[in-house]
Amino acid sequence: LILGDFQMTKKHNYVRFAIHYVYINILVIGFGCLVGWFDYRKPIHMIVIAAIILLIYLINCVATYIRAVTISKKINEKLSDINGEHMQ
Repeated sequence: LILGDFQMTKKHNYVRFAIHYVYINILVIGFGCLVGWFDYRKPIHMIVIAAIILLIYLINCVATYIRAVTISKKINEKLSDINGEHMQ
């Protein structure tokens, strides 16, 4: 996806997060009901499945964020080392 000069804001990220979460729920719960894993006539089951998906989704988002921060710090350290060598 090429966005050109478009800058992602926090609001855009939250909207993308919500849309992706709903999409994942539709896929998992839809196919689960289709193959008989879940019973759509039991609302408590659907709520529990949605909560489990949310928990897994949040854990994944946090892990991805931590990894991105770690990689970013390593890249910045390398760039700092490179810039320091060129200045001497």
